[in-house]
Amino acid sequence: DYSPLPAAENSWALVTGAATGLGWKLARACANAGYGLILTDQAASLQGLEDFYETLGVSADRILQIPMNLADPSGGVALLHSHIKEEGLDVCILFVCSDQYSYTGNFLEQKVDNLDKMLALNVGATTVLCRLFGEDMLKAGRGRILLIGAPQGASLGVAGASAFAGSMAFIRTLANGLRKEFADTGVGISCMETSSLGRDGSLTQALENTCVGFLVKKEVDAAPQR
Repeated sequence: DYSPLPAAENSWALVTGAATGLGWKLARACANAGYGLILTDQAASLQGLEDFYETLGVSADRILQIPMNLADPSGGVALLHSHIKEEGLDVCILFVCSDQYSYTGNFLEQKVDNLDKMLALNVGATTVLCRLFGEDMLKAGRGRILLIGAPQGASLGVAGASAFAGSMAFIRTLANGLRKEFADTGVGISCMETSSLGRDGSLTQALENTCVGFLVKKEVDAAPQR
């Protein structure tokens, strides 16, 4: 059981990887439910979103854009967390798009820099985000965290995607472990794999069995009965 979240009009959702197709869909789902949005991604990527803000149906003062490179886990995430705390914003929903970097190919032919960047973001940044914002949520006695993984994480090793699959297995294991640690705290955490919807699919079925299923419940309830 999860503790109820505060009123949406007084709360914020943080979406990392906001400029990705799935990140934007998650942001829209939160906006539709009335939450303020904190969107973070690479600066150049976020600039491309500004023309679409009006389509979210929320006022400009309910959208905070924070360009940030989270591939420096301790520095980047800590800076992001500090910025949000300084703004006095209450983040009660955290979406972590943990599969942004998916370098694949023969392991020994992959660039070391790419492997370093991929593991720093997929594993390192995800861990530190859960650590810092999870602590805030536990202190408040409520909150929701959704980690976005990929189906390769369910396999016992994937030839040609060894490091990426390993990082996705970590995401799944982290979510499962934290779910047990956070039991009875009122804070919910789930892992959603992209295979459950496809990058261009509807979020409704993918989200309804997660800790943020309430975001799509109204959509489901409003569907015409046959």
